[in-house]
Amino acid sequence: MRKPFIFLLFSILINSRMAQAQTSFEDVTNTRTTFLTSFFETIPGYERRQFIMPDDGNELTYHGITGFTRTPELIPYAVQIIATLVYTDLSRTNILAEGLPITLNYLDFAAPEGNATVSKGKSIGITIPATVNKVDGYFMTKYQVQLLPNGAWSNFMYSTEEQSVPIFASSRITGPNAICSDGVFTITNPRTVTLENASGVATLTALENNQWKVTRIGNGSGKVQLKSAVGSKVYVKDINVGTPPSVLNGPSIIRTNGLFNFSISESTIGASIEYTVMAPNGVEFTPIDDKNFTLNVTTTSTGGSTLMVRVTIKTTNSCGTSQYVKNIGIQI
Repeated sequence: MRKPFIFLLFSILINSRMAQAQTSFEDVTNTRTTFLTSFFETIPGYERRQFIMPDDGNELTYHGITGFTRTPELIPYAVQIIATLVYTDLSRTNILAEGLPITLNYLDFAAPEGNATVSKGKSIGITIPATVNKVDGYFMTKYQVQLLPNGAWSNFMYSTEEQSVPIFASSRITGPNAICSDGVFTITNPRTVTLENASGVATLTALENNQWKVTRIGNGSGKVQLKSAVGSKVYVKDINVGTPPSVLNGPSIIRTNGLFNFSISESTIGASIEYTVMAPNGVEFTPIDDKNFTLNVTTTSTGGSTLMVRVTIKTTNSCGTSQYVKNIGIQI
């Protein structure tokens, strides 16, 4: 399977502190996440940048830049840091995927790219296998610190929530493309779920286990859209309910003589279509096939009145038959 590459550049600044001369460390919470560039889909209403992780069955690779800040107590000491980028769920306790480790040492806390307090930025990355279930969570930095030359390693530490990069997993809607009475749809990572273009056609009921039921209203027919909105991004599934009527394409008013083409857009793939045309004198109807015909207008004048051509289209599928009627006015 082809592996898509997604380049997202971010910087996570993380502090470590040593208690006096002991080899124990703790997180410092007054740090921040700084984004160097924004190849992210932002979610309106949130202060920090977030992005949407696709769940398309492919392996995903992310690259970023991470750096560390030494507190005053730690500056006199040469240190070594081993860090990895991890993907966690919202609890920030379950690691879903982990990248390859990188190493920073005292040379990274030197000019020109670093200084005694702040290290230079180092590339960090993570590959998330296709088999990992993509859920809401965070990118976090997991790291250990060692005093050189031979001090004991600290326990593993993690960036705080404020230092981590929030993730929204994308929605995915699965279920039938057409229903005659009702159908059940599963939405992976649902957000704001709605059913649109459904007035008089269908209703939406939330079930358990990320499932929703779309139910036809009586003999209502039409195309509805089941949507899951993740911030400004909306995931959509089109659903044919009953027998949506086919549509006639062509002018509604004709004001000159000539030959005019009309076509029928079928509402449902595989449906059968029948149409009839009632045309007055001075208008010649010629069928081309089951979806196309022409009207040849030859009348010299309608005397200020309007002649009407009546087109009736019947569409039939496994759910039944619908009828669509369109009147075409002739004014010359």
